[in-house]
Amino acid sequence: MEKHIFIFGVGGRCSSTAMQRILNSSNEVCIWGEQQYIIDDILCIIKRVDKFSQDSTVIEDNKIFHQCLRSKNHLYPHYPFMMSMGNLSELRKKLIEAIIYNLKAPNGIVRFGFKDIRIRDIATLVSLREIFENSKFIFLFRNPINQWVSVNHYKWWEYGHKLEDFLEEYQNISKIMLEYSEKYKNYAFFENTSIQNEQELGKLLDFLNIKEVDNQVVQKKYINPKILGKRETPSIEKKIKKSDAFEKYRLMQEKVITKST
Repeated sequence: MEKHIFIFGVGGRCSSTAMQRILNSSNEVCIWGEQQYIIDDILCIIKRVDKFSQDSTVIEDNKIFHQCLRSKNHLYPHYPFMMSMGNLSELRKKLIEAIIYNLKAPNGIVRFGFKDIRIRDIATLVSLREIFENSKFIFLFRNPINQWVSVNHYKWWEYGHKLEDFLEEYQNISKIMLEYSEKYKNYAFFENTSIQNEQELGKLLDFLNIKEVDNQVVQKKYINPKILGKRETPSIEKKIKKSDAFEKYRLMQEKVITKST
């Protein structure tokens, strides 16, 4: 089974697009952009299908409902129209096929994935792992002090206006990543400052089973010159350093790619 790759960044401006471009330059994998919860929603439906597929009432009602239809006898004392739900196993297959169809590369590349900067909850990661058993996750993160400067500069997201909202977003996403890392092994934490570090990037590529990438893409300058070197006030930096988000940042740093398998 192919080792598909999914990039999860801790919010916007964490270099997820740079990582996407670098991996795509290998021509060994096709990493799509942010899915706007479309894949997430399909995964949620699959979880609900699994739940009802194992429900004894649904199983029994489906059996009786089929008998009624085959015999054309609709006078059955307990007519199970409420909990008869059709062919759930076939529905599950079609939903997984829909995910694969959406992510399939247009150029014949077998390995695929996507990058995203939001995670609804840990169930998203667990479901992806269950469906794509050999998949690899990249948990990409950035120093929240520098990330806040960039997020606040662009204000593309609702959490880009208030520091408190940004710190809450950062903490929530990083918490999910750290929680997942305590239970599973198919991940690699990677700090964005290491993207152009040949040795550190090499470790990541080894973990992902990617032979090589285009060095010109790796060395491209992705940071807007207008915010390059821009700093926050000492009081804001102090507030960030005292936050739970910064604590999560330190914890992620401790997990940085000592290659998990």
